[in-house]
Amino acid sequence: MLSSTTDLPTWAQLTEFLESRFRSIEMIDPCKQFVKSSVSNKINQFSKPKSFHSAVQEVTKSSNNNCALCNGSHYIYHCQKFEQKPIKERIDFVQHKRLCFNCMCPNHIVNKCRQNTSCRKCGKKHHTMLHIEKDGSIHQESNTNEGEIHIQKSDKSNTETRIVAHFAQGLQSHNVLLATAIINAHSTTGEKYHIRALLDQGSQASFISESTVQLLNLKRIPVSGVVSGLGDGQTRIKYSVSLLLESRYNPNAKYRVNAYVLGVLTSLLPGDKLCAPKWVHLEQLQLADPGYATPGKIDILLGADVYSEILQNNMVKHPEGNLIAQLTAFGWVLSGRIPRDSLHRKSIINMHIQMRSDDVLRKFWEIEAEPDLIKKKLTVEEEEFINVKSEINFDPITSPLLMVRPCEDEDIVIWFDPGLSPREKNRYYVVINKILPKGSVLNFSFDSDVHIIRITSHDYTKYVKEFLSDREQVMYNFTSDSDGYGFIVKGAIPGISPYLTSLAINNQEFCNIPKVGYFEEIISETNDSGPYSQCGRRKIKYTELIVNGDATKPGDWPWHVAIYNITNSVIRYICGGTLISKYFILTAAHCVTVKGIALGPKSLHVVLGKHNLVGEEQASQEKQVHRVIVHGKFQFNISENDIALLKLRSDVVFSNYIQPACLWYSNIQPSNKVFGTVVGWGLDSTDSLTFELRQAKMPIVAKTKCMKSDLTYYGKILNGKKFCAGYHNGTSVCNGDSGSGFHVFVPDEDIEEDDSGAWYVRGIVSTMLSREGASSLCDSTQYAIFTDVEKYRLWIDSYLETERD
Repeated sequence: MLSSTTDLPTWAQLTEFLESRFRSIEMIDPCKQFVKSSVSNKINQFSKPKSFHSAVQEVTKSSNNNCALCNGSHYIYHCQKFEQKPIKERIDFVQHKRLCFNCMCPNHIVNKCRQNTSCRKCGKKHHTMLHIEKDGSIHQESNTNEGEIHIQKSDKSNTETRIVAHFAQGLQSHNVLLATAIINAHSTTGEKYHIRALLDQGSQASFISESTVQLLNLKRIPVSGVVSGLGDGQTRIKYSVSLLLESRYNPNAKYRVNAYVLGVLTSLLPGDKLCAPKWVHLEQLQLADPGYATPGKIDILLGADVYSEILQNNMVKHPEGNLIAQLTAFGWVLSGRIPRDSLHRKSIINMHIQMRSDDVLRKFWEIEAEPDLIKKKLTVEEEEFINVKSEINFDPITSPLLMVRPCEDEDIVIWFDPGLSPREKNRYYVVINKILPKGSVLNFSFDSDVHIIRITSHDYTKYVKEFLSDREQVMYNFTSDSDGYGFIVKGAIPGISPYLTSLAINNQEFCNIPKVGYFEEIISETNDSGPYSQCGRRKIKYTELIVNGDATKPGDWPWHVAIYNITNSVIRYICGGTLISKYFILTAAHCVTVKGIALGPKSLHVVLGKHNLVGEEQASQEKQVHRVIVHGKFQFNISENDIALLKLRSDVVFSNYIQPACLWYSNIQPSNKVFGTVVGWGLDSTDSLTFELRQAKMPIVAKTKCMKSDLTYYGKILNGKKFCAGYHNGTSVCNGDSGSGFHVFVPDEDIEEDDSGAWYVRGIVSTMLSREGASSLCDSTQYAIFTDVEKYRLWIDSYLETERD
């Protein structure tokens, strides 16, 4: 409409005209589909508006633009009657007429609205006329971490699954307890693992962490979708899995669950260690999560569909009414507020992030600026690779890096910095110094899942990486000529470095006889635990007091450790252990767990340099435990992966009575029959703990011989990660010796003295047959089972490396 005046309009008149104009243009054909501009897409990525939902109903398209309130020939946001209404009445009217909360037009809901505008006051996806000020009396919809997941399965159908997920992520209020449970999860091989679940009746779907999927080796089902509302961003979902869950208390209670895979579900729950509430009735309940008050990671989140199946009738409320216990198929779960007198601290954090449209546009234009104005930020891997100065055609002979040739072809090498040896980072570099013409096809094969990054540029200032695959077999087709390529290889499972088993170029195999074991050999070469270092060496002259006897004196076994448990101010001896560094003690997992769940560090106490179990000794040192590290695949019922580390709060001071033992590795295996010595305060022939430290020398027994003695028991327990040792004459380990080391003496080869050498911890006392008629006592006439330390060197070194850092 043209105005009769020639005066320049005011700013208010201009903005009103522009808004009216573009809204009119956009509403010319509301049913016509169009593609949003790239600018709109990028703006929406930054704004991430929350959605108000209205119902959807099919209506007949109207050709005119009648106002829904007064039937006038204008839009409702131009209606004076509508503008005069209070905000509450406007919102009620829009909801009653089923109008879009953003453009206030019919026929669609707010998340289907094609208009790119939003509230001019807060930037959210609703019309400015429906904006409620913070101090208003109208109750606003909560802007919490709730959102929608739109999943479209990778098949021919275009079915869309919409799931509402309501679960917290990030910082939690420390005075609210969420319902958690420890449950058995079945792997694809039939093994059972303890995992921690968060029960969330506010979620329509279940979610599982990536690490748990790898632990259970679950088959992934490809899906495609985006999770929004988990935190403040969006997370893309690529896979879902199906798994079987089982109650720890009732093996017949099994549930098949479909869950979507996410990298991380939540932060540790609870956010801080809580004191148990003063509730007498709680002691009589069989809790689903006995460690509910100790912070721990969540492996799986079970949604409302599973929650309704496992929930049972019984419920008990705390006398103060702020905490409830509900009976489920997994046991009793606790939720609610912890009473005030059992809190360490109270904290309330309120965070609000609001991004204005001008900030979004500014960031958009920064992204679209000239590339030379933005300095590319490199990852740690890229910076390390650039600093080497020659990632492809380096000289293997003069290179300062550790290098091995995994194949018979000398042009194929693997190298890594000694500080980056395959431990917790399990990353290394594969270099192919061959001329590869355009069109060449390269095939890798590994013995386990890998992530591979290809180096695509020789210009270090424009370093580029290209992700290839996460599968065991990798194929790549070269699109340009090259005189060599480099690859960064990283194992998909922490602590496991994949071995190269095949490398073919244009179907020609260059690794016919792949080598294995070189990672362990290199680690042993760079490890301080060699025969000529300080580990495994006695500082006091050793003499056998009794020939073929079992008595010891102080200082004979300076690496042996006594581990105590503290319960209700009562301290009692539980197991032995082996000192392997200034901060770490090696022991058995069953010593520091209850039903597969790790004990809290504060409930454990360690004494080093101890000879007499009763009384104080001047040479001993008492230490507090900082962290209990149990192997992630420990299974108590079959003593599988029965190994654990205790990290101390303060470093150990070495002395004549306190020294570390060396860690065993394969290339020091003596050729003759191996004898080892086990020390401890275990039960003697009278079934009483021995007060003075004693020793027992015994041979390693062949697996076949061990199984012949009792096929039913040893056939179930023995595998490649354990070994059998002992005698049938009563010289063996017993209750109280668990966690102690099986120590083997390795003499120095270039020194003629017989007593010159080092002691290596070869195994850890794990389990043995129980006595007939006394299931809780050992049978000393049977062979004992030891955890093989050599099989866990990478796992152990991954934690020792953190001490060196």
